[in-house]
Amino acid sequence: MTFLYTVFIPALAAATIPILLHLLSRRRLPLISFSTLEFLQKLQKKKSRRVQIKQLILLIIRTLAIIALVLVFARPALRGNQAGTGSAAAVEIALVVDNSLNSATETRDGQILRLINSRAQDIFDLCGTNDRITLIPSAQPSRRISVGSGQIDLLRDRLDNLNYGFWGPQLIDTRSKIDSLLAETPRFNREVYYVGGFYSPDWDSLTQSNPGETERRYLLPVGPEDNPNLSVDKITIGNAILQRNRPIEINATLSNHSSKSVENAIVSVYLDGERVAQSSVNLPGDGTVIKDFAIVPDKSGKLACSVKWESIDPFKADDRLWTILDIPDSLRILAIAPQSVSRVIIDAALSASEASFIQMTWADPVKWETMSLAGYDVILMIGLQSTSAGASERVAEFVKQGGGAVIFQSPNADLAGLSRGLWSKLGFVGAKGLNVGEPTGWGSIDLEHPIFNGVFDDKGAPRTPLFDVSVDLAVGKNDQVVIPLSNGKPFLLERQVNRGKVMMYSVPVDPASSNFVYSGIFAPLLLRSLSYVASGSGDGFLEWETGKSYKVILPLSKAQNIQMSVPNGDQEELIPRPVVGGVEYEIGKVNVPGIYDLKIGNRIIARYAANIPSDQSELNRRELGEIADRLGNCMIISPEDENPSETIIEARFGREIWSQIAAIFIALLAVESVLGRSGKREDG
Repeated sequence: MTFLYTVFIPALAAATIPILLHLLSRRRLPLISFSTLEFLQKLQKKKSRRVQIKQLILLIIRTLAIIALVLVFARPALRGNQAGTGSAAAVEIALVVDNSLNSATETRDGQILRLINSRAQDIFDLCGTNDRITLIPSAQPSRRISVGSGQIDLLRDRLDNLNYGFWGPQLIDTRSKIDSLLAETPRFNREVYYVGGFYSPDWDSLTQSNPGETERRYLLPVGPEDNPNLSVDKITIGNAILQRNRPIEINATLSNHSSKSVENAIVSVYLDGERVAQSSVNLPGDGTVIKDFAIVPDKSGKLACSVKWESIDPFKADDRLWTILDIPDSLRILAIAPQSVSRVIIDAALSASEASFIQMTWADPVKWETMSLAGYDVILMIGLQSTSAGASERVAEFVKQGGGAVIFQSPNADLAGLSRGLWSKLGFVGAKGLNVGEPTGWGSIDLEHPIFNGVFDDKGAPRTPLFDVSVDLAVGKNDQVVIPLSNGKPFLLERQVNRGKVMMYSVPVDPASSNFVYSGIFAPLLLRSLSYVASGSGDGFLEWETGKSYKVILPLSKAQNIQMSVPNGDQEELIPRPVVGGVEYEIGKVNVPGIYDLKIGNRIIARYAANIPSDQSELNRRELGEIADRLGNCMIISPEDENPSETIIEARFGREIWSQIAAIFIALLAVESVLGRSGKREDG
């Protein structure tokens, strides 16, 4: 047994008062013999014995009543199996409130974050005079605040103004803060409270941790077990080549995270804030569909594209997904060719395209290695025989940051040097040697590849050109053979290099080695290849995730501070760091979803889309029993418990029995009253 309020224990001395009064009332007086009373004395002996017994019983009852009254105020508790080593000593309290993304969910009882606030207030009421409490938001553990019991109002104010983060709970950092707090405290008792909806899958990855001997842990879930939710999971672009005033296919992956089906829900597509497409969607329970939209952009540039559920949804954070459509106003090509005949052929092949769209710059075949690559979309390399290590590094970095490269061969090239240098930097295996001899044509073409979209009619591919000379390119694990030769060796290889693309032809641009340049397919295939690699990744490489930090390299000619516009309207200044391939900028934690613009003055030089983590859309409570086991036999307090503070006190000290003792006290008073009145009647 233990007592919650030991200050009342000394009052048990008052139980001696009835005993003292009884002893004083039995004081013997001088005995005087009086013969006439001797007869009456004999008659009273029997009756007095009965009175003495009643007085003794009253003495016991009054003593027990005083003891019971003191115990009621001291609030005794019996320790059970769940009770810890509780005592009235000071307590170090860590209160973890889960303000991660799922706390933004709206329920019929209110937002989860507001329910967390209400539940956490009950913990404040438990603080004793010498206790200290630390509030730790799970989404931002570094923003913890510790106060004594006399400053609880500071925590109430902090909790009232707490916002949710657009990411999951940072449980490793939270655990680290708790361990540090409990390791440094001089207080004997330690308690850790976790209050939240417990919907995030991050709780499933919680590692095993057992509490110390004087440490107790509690889970206080709030909100319903399951919540309905609609989400936009993914956006893909059906077109590999994007151009202004040309149709673009948007494929949106939509999910229903509920057992109930959804009918005629409205989904819209927005382009730079303007709605450009809309459709109704039917979704079965726990189902996923891919909805196709067709849009026609009337302008070029890096356009902010988003797909959004217009229907009412209790969790709005994943109702909208953002991406960037990079629609060039022109195709800026840096062409490098050592032979003048190649220039004539290339210029003639591209002359059929819109003059304003193709902007070709011919570089000196030697001096290009020291040129700035900033301002170009594609590098076209025709017949290069070798490249320096520095130039290879710069070209590779250009492609990694979203640029494109198209490469044609030279029969006189240093294939071993290129394989070790430029091609290796781009991720290609390299060349095995040179194929010279019998003319070869194309093998089976992958007509589903985006560069062939709309090029061929229903009759299929045209008659194959013939090649007398080709480079035997080795095919790597991540290389795609777009067009093979009839002997099985590659004619055209494609490779994704981070955010950029490379297309490598195994043949030279030389009329002496093939009839390829005179065929009707050469010009459209060249233009399509250039446009295709200029489109970069086209699928997710420009996207950020909230809660993470990033570094970006921009192909700027000089290092300078730039401004970043945040979706919530804030402006941040970014500090430059010169690196190979451009200028690097470090982005702090991405706090909100939306579009981030990087600017020099009013000119947007780069644009990034940020979205919430894709695994935060399931709003089903994780298994609390498993979480409690990982936390070391943590106690779970039900959301239906209307008096969690009493439950926690019982867990601290055991089951309180003051109410039963109060009932005994009242019963003793009643018995004392009855016996006292009957004694007076007999005396009368």
